[in-house]
Amino acid sequence: MSSKTAKKQALITTKTGDDGTSALANGKRLRKDSSIFNVLGGCDELNTWIGVVIAHLPQTAESQRKELLRIQADLYQLSAVFAQAPTVEFEQSAVKRIEKASATIQQTLDMGWQTRFLYPGGSPSAAWCDVARTVARRVERDVIAYTREHDAPQPVMHFFNRISDFLYLLRCWLNQEAGVTERHFEIKK
Repeated sequence: MSSKTAKKQALITTKTGDDGTSALANGKRLRKDSSIFNVLGGCDELNTWIGVVIAHLPQTAESQRKELLRIQADLYQLSAVFAQAPTVEFEQSAVKRIEKASATIQQTLDMGWQTRFLYPGGSPSAAWCDVARTVARRVERDVIAYTREHDAPQPVMHFFNRISDFLYLLRCWLNQEAGVTERHFEIKK
């Protein structure tokens, strides 16, 4: 493509954040260490780790892949809400949808998984779920800290809790499907 026909592209480097601030979707600039950016950065990190999980899922996990793709879209929507995009609202039905997907997985699991402390890992895809699950828990803590000073709908906190539940169940299912014997921590009495 010649320079005469090339369309002008926006540059990624704007230098507007060089002063230690960043803008929300509504244009308001805040310091980069504001609690909202912990939440937004956590959502981005969680979305990235879910992408890693998706990339490592076996072909037999198509319905789980679809649910994770929906969760990724939910995370973008929720990030837009936190970034104060004026026309975006959080779809509260996402919480119920994840609960239903979790219940579906739970029905396929062998008995006993819920009564033990399972070590992270097993199959590679299950191990990636463990990483994503712990990030979801951290984001949940960041959201709770943020809500001490700002309003957030109750389903938002439920959402992160349900994501971590889903990822935990998914890791159990992936290990079961791969024939991995779970290692578990035994409490000595």
